Amino acid sequence: MNENTATSERLESECQAHWKHLGLNSPEDVQAYIQAIFDSCESQSEVISALYELLFPAWDNIDKINGYPIVGEEFWLFVSRRFIDFDRIHHPRVMPGGAWMNVGFASDKSLAPWEISFTGCNAELIALAS
Repeated sequence: MNENTATSERLESECQAHWKHLGLNSPEDVQAYIQAIFDSCESQSEVISALYELLFPAWDNIDKINGYPIVGEEFWLFVSRRFIDFDRIHHPRVMPGGAWMNVGFASDKSLAPWEISFTGCNAELIALAS
C-alpha cells in the first residue's frame, strides 16, 4: 500500500473518532442520526453519500473505495427499511431499497447487531498536489 491508501485499520480508527465526535454512543443514537439523513435528503444518491460519509469521514478526500464496509445485520436491516420507505415516497417508479442493495454496505450475521468492520476494505485517497 502506498501513502495514498487508507488501510482498513485506519478507516476503522477514523470512523470511531468521527462517531465519538458526533456523539453516536448507542444504537439509538445511530438510528436517530440515520433517520435524520433520510428526513433531510431528497434523492437516493444524497442518502447513499451521507451514509458513506458517516462511515468514511474523509469522504471528500477519497478517490475510490475498494471493497465494502461490513455492518451487523440489524444495522443493515434498519437502513434497508428506511430506504424502502424513502423510495416509496421519493422514487415510486424504482424498486424500493434497490439502491441500498446495489451500492450499500455489506452485512455479516457474525458481527454484533450494530458493529462495523472494514476488513477487506481500503480507500484510495485523492493525491495532493505537490
